[in-house]
Order: sequence, then C-alpha cells, then structure tokens
Amino acid sequence: MAKEPATVSELRKASEVTDQEIDAAVDAVLADLATESYPLANGWPLDLVEMLRSIPARPKH
Repeated sequence: MAKEPATVSELRKASEVTDQEIDAAVDAVLADLATESYPLANGWPLDLVEMLRSIPARPKH
C-alpha cells in the first residue's frame, strides 16, 4: 500500500523543511492565489490550495 504524502508538520519535525521555507511558501501563495504548488527544499511540493480544499467545510448554523 502506498504511503500518504508527508504532511508539513511531519516534514518540519524531521527537519526536512524549515519554518522560513514554510513562511515563504505561505507568503508566495497569499501574494498570488493562482499559485497552487510551491517547491520546498529537497523537492517537496507544498500545495496550500489543495490542503485548504481538503479541510471539510463547517456546517452553517
């Protein structure tokens, strides 16, 4: 069975990416919302748009 892609938290804990790289990725996406994937160190892509899409919507009250 294929392993799920690593989460940003897992990559950070393993020191695969730095806080600065994560901050830069978030800043880049916020500066241009058309940016779907941002490359991190060691070839890891950070796809914030897909991550946000994967969060279940909260029910409206």
